[in-house]
Amino acid sequence: REPWNGDLVASRVSALFSHMAQWQLARDNGNEHTYVVDARDGLNPWLLSVPVSALGSIAHNAPKDYDVVFVNQPLFTGGRMFSRFPDHAGNTVQLHEWEQRGVVGLGAYLFSDRFVEKVFKHVAAHGADDLDWWLVDRMCTADSVNDAGVFVGFDDAKDATRPMLRCYHALGVLCWQPRCDAANLVRPVTPSDLGGPPRQCGRNGGRDG
Repeated sequence: REPWNGDLVASRVSALFSHMAQWQLARDNGNEHTYVVDARDGLNPWLLSVPVSALGSIAHNAPKDYDVVFVNQPLFTGGRMFSRFPDHAGNTVQLHEWEQRGVVGLGAYLFSDRFVEKVFKHVAAHGADDLDWWLVDRMCTADSVNDAGVFVGFDDAKDATRPMLRCYHALGVLCWQPRCDAANLVRPVTPSDLGGPPRQCGRNGGRDG
């Protein structure tokens, strides 16, 4: 058990290995894009940052260089916007670069074939850690590789210029009535908005801006 809180270490190890098994399975099957969804609450609408209907469109519109796209963490809406597009139901989705430090949680995410190659190579050389924290806050957010792409360490390492992985965040977008144009796009949707006056932008609810 963990000495500070009594949590079972085995549960953390099994969580890491269960995700690694899915990464390997995707590689064995030759998948270009693969979703991992937590069996307990990964599709809980309060924990997703996009409608379930948008998952296919996110994979189709994923940046060419992406390693991971998070589709949970609805409370975090920062990062430079990369693109905006509608899903098949007319909801508008934005992709932002993931830049949020100090966040944990992997309820649902999309990963690429490049991710599998990078992460297994890194684990073989440097090991891994508590999955929710290690992947989100370390591999995706902390500057840890130099200009040549060589891993130099996580903790304020000298010459580190960017994170190990290229990670993005998908967000559903709200707008105010009566129009969905650039002037009326408010912000990405959060759980507190459910039942409120904004509505999702898209072909069925106005213009995409």
